Amino acid sequence: MRRLATAFLSLGLMIGQAGNAFSAPIDRGAVKLPEGRMLLVATNQMGAVMIGLDNMVRDSHGAVVLVYRVFDPPRVLEGGPIITEEAEAQRFDCDAQNYQSLGSSQYNAAGEEVLWTEEEPTKPVRERTMTSRVADVVCGKVQLPSGNIAKDRATARAMVAQSRAAAP
Repeated sequence: MRRLATAFLSLGLMIGQAGNAFSAPIDRGAVKLPEGRMLLVATNQMGAVMIGLDNMVRDSHGAVVLVYRVFDPPRVLEGGPIITEEAEAQRFDCDAQNYQSLGSSQYNAAGEEVLWTEEEPTKPVRERTMTSRVADVVCGKVQLPSGNIAKDRATARAMVAQSRAAAP
């Protein structure tokens, strides 16, 4: 339980009782941009999705992970801020094939939080989506090469820019 508690604290999550750790509420501002190693999971025309390797917490049914998104080009919200990065805590239940957003923070180019979303209801993992790619990695269905690991956020952003430049 100590390892689980330490890992949850690194995500900024509060720990409930044993067996109930994945239902703990997250307060605004608790989901921070990741530090440490990240695994590049997928890229598309909107940017890239990564998993914070140093922030993943597993249990017998799945895991809670910090999903890091880089928006390239930046997302421009109607009448609102320009978003370049997002950090989202997600709980995956590999047995039930579903996931839940526990909360997310979106950031501008200066690294300032400009938007926060609260916990959402559990949803099924839909095939051929970025979320399904994350679920495949988290649940052990796919193992990505070690070349997809970035040592930090700056390296991760450089990897995204390089892969986007190489794309047709």
